[in-house]
Amino acid sequence: MSGMKDRRCDRSEMRQEAVSKQLAYIAKETDFDALVVSTSGGLKVGEMESRYESDELAALGGLLWEMRNQIDRFVNIKNIAGNTFVLENGSRYVCRFFEYRGEMLVLVGVTTHSDIDEEPVQRTITGVKRILDSNPYGFPGQEDP
Repeated sequence: MSGMKDRRCDRSEMRQEAVSKQLAYIAKETDFDALVVSTSGGLKVGEMESRYESDELAALGGLLWEMRNQIDRFVNIKNIAGNTFVLENGSRYVCRFFEYRGEMLVLVGVTTHSDIDEEPVQRTITGVKRILDSNPYGFPGQEDP
């Protein structure tokens, strides 16, 4: 329970920093080596500090979103919520799509563990949405008042 208290004390009013703190908290709780949130166009919304290039992971998120749309168009598979790709070295690139105010966002994570627990992934998405709701302006696709 003290972990929850610590996380809630370590907040930021700056949206991108708050998203980064959320991602870092979840990564520490799970076994993700990197977590990035991007728009469907590959623009970075938030990142955690890691050895991975966050801009490249964000761009990968946009590419995976486009790939998902191509699969839907050609094979007519609806409701693809995400993908997981396994590299030869055992690294897994985990991708989950979610909507925020009409904009599709992509959560991209990197881990070496084969068991991916969806509960913290969904908590991450819920937390990111909550943070963005606290100040949606300046978010791609949203106009300042």
